[in-house]
Amino acid sequence: KAINPKIKIVGVQAANTPSMQKSFLEKKLVKDVENSGTIADGIAVKYPNEYIFDNYLTKYVDEMVTVSEEEMADAMVFLLERCKTVVEASGAASMAAVFQKKVQLGKKVCCLLSGGNVDLNIVSKIIDQGLSRRGRIVQLEVRILDQPGSLSKLTKIIADKRANILEVYHDRLATGMLLNETQIEFVLETFSHEHIEEIKQELRAAGAKV
Repeated sequence: KAINPKIKIVGVQAANTPSMQKSFLEKKLVKDVENSGTIADGIAVKYPNEYIFDNYLTKYVDEMVTVSEEEMADAMVFLLERCKTVVEASGAASMAAVFQKKVQLGKKVCCLLSGGNVDLNIVSKIIDQGLSRRGRIVQLEVRILDQPGSLSKLTKIIADKRANILEVYHDRLATGMLLNETQIEFVLETFSHEHIEEIKQELRAAGAKV
């Protein structure tokens, strides 16, 4: 900004901890902001530091936006899958803002990606939920007649639709089932939400309740 004053700086904060944005909009330190849990612990502050607010936020930042937990998680999954880069939620917040078009596009945009301090258990959960939102993984509960060949019929339909079965669980105690029914819970690898709908239609056409 000191080199080129025309550069626009956009700050991004987690929507669950919006104290920085509130302070920016009101042009004063706002401390009575309700904060909830966030995966972006690196930018989760109760309220801005006074020095940072006076010397950086008010002087250099032109705009402040917020992103949701899901938006940051999706950005993390994208960076991991496409860029082979592990970035924590705080560092991926800028990318999330661009993906959600919360900043003006059509110009040269530079996203600062910082920090790879991510708990492996959190990464696993973020990946699974991110893939689910993108239609890449789905959990289906399917009810069929409890007789020989029924499960084989379902797995053939799934295989013909080129979906990969990750998990199968057989449940005969599910609520509301008829005596001659059984419930199969599948976790499938799929290509898209459209692909999932195609699989559901084929299963229903075969007499299954999805």
